[in-house]
Amino acid sequence: MPELFQGYCIDTAPLIDLYRRKYPPDIFPGVLIEIETLVKEGVLVAPRQVLRELEDYEERKKREEQTEEPDKLLEWAKRHKKMFINPDESENNYMGIATQIINEIIPGYGKTLVDEEKEKEDADPFVIALAKLRGWVVINSESSNPPNLNARPKIPDVCAYHKVECIDLLEFFRRQKWVFRHQG
Repeated sequence: MPELFQGYCIDTAPLIDLYRRKYPPDIFPGVLIEIETLVKEGVLVAPRQVLRELEDYEERKKREEQTEEPDKLLEWAKRHKKMFINPDESENNYMGIATQIINEIIPGYGKTLVDEEKEKEDADPFVIALAKLRGWVVINSESSNPPNLNARPKIPDVCAYHKVECIDLLEFFRRQKWVFRHQG
């Protein structure tokens, strides 16, 4: 049942964008301060699977860059562990919705959202499922994939099918009415 106030369920890629790619805290410290406030208020959440993807991302980064330096994003995520919701908590049981999303083929596409040959669990269906359960908005970095019987739908396509709103980080900033100015 949707909640009275609307919050946001964030995917892994936007967190990476927030911390590394587009809005790193050394350049945009105000963004992270605002994000942390929303996390503390419980308005910005992610499924537990997003934390696992961040852990996998750190392992890959260490192998590729041959470094033992700890990943700052993963350290941040672990300090804010309460934002990562378990799918089997009684008030947050979104496992059934996620299972449906994992197994369904969206009309116009020939494949499911999740590649069954992947070795590790994909967070995408859990992000959508948690947002759907709560009646919240998904924050994602993907663009819609035009219908194609040989293709997988992207998160925005699955969200549209399930009537779950899906936005990118910039739209999220606009909705929060965040404006960051140079203080020089």
